[in-house]
Amino acid sequence: MTQAELAQRIGVQQSDLCRMENGEYKVALDTLFRVLGVFGMAIGEFFRDETPPTTPTEREAEILRLVRALDDEGQQDVLDYVTYKAVRRTGEARQS
Repeated sequence: MTQAELAQRIGVQQSDLCRMENGEYKVALDTLFRVLGVFGMAIGEFFRDETPPTTPTEREAEILRLVRALDDEGQQDVLDYVTYKAVRRTGEARQS
């Protein structure tokens, strides 16, 4: 199915569908349900994570080993720091 065909079937402009696919345009819930209907999918199927599990790298395994050796307070400190770094990195990426 082409993008134009899908756009026609769900009742939106092709340019709007393109923007939705690129994350430039928020998808209304009713539009999402129309898309799901076209493909015969339930909403749970659509949002299911299909990412295969990966084996941790040596570095990740070492980090996990060290974190597990900490008490609850130490683990919380690590979690707070990693969360801070991830949010900061995401913010920097958006500004670029």
